[in-house]
Amino acid sequence: MAVRLMAAAIAVTTFVIVGFFVIVALHGPADGVVAKDSPASAKSLSSSTTTHRIGGFTVTTVTTLRSGEAEIELSINDERGKAVLSRNAPSVVLQMSGMESTPVELQRNSSGFWHGSGRPSMSGRWSFVVTIEGEQISIPVDVP
Repeated sequence: MAVRLMAAAIAVTTFVIVGFFVIVALHGPADGVVAKDSPASAKSLSSSTTTHRIGGFTVTTVTTLRSGEAEIELSINDERGKAVLSRNAPSVVLQMSGMESTPVELQRNSSGFWHGSGRPSMSGRWSFVVTIEGEQISIPVDVP
């Protein structure tokens, strides 16, 4: 009888411990807890990376929706793959069909690398319109 009772206690304890770890592993971290390798320690709704040819440049864009803001990062390279040291900053506006464009102020992080963000005023399909030396590309951003 004592052996059965001890076996049952061990089985229940094992079940509770394994169940706890399975629940934690499937659920992930609690709300407000951010993994150390998480960029900018903020939840991102969506992110996409695209590459475009514009004039003699290759432009790689990363667009991210985070906490009500649409963020854009630009990497501009010449045909040899070297970062472009442009004297003029690229210009970017955030626009939606039928709405007024919102200018996006860009900050240079390093040679050929730019970052900026804008706050869409409503849900729907917006676009970052990037102008480099008179040529434009449009990068769609769907805002939920």
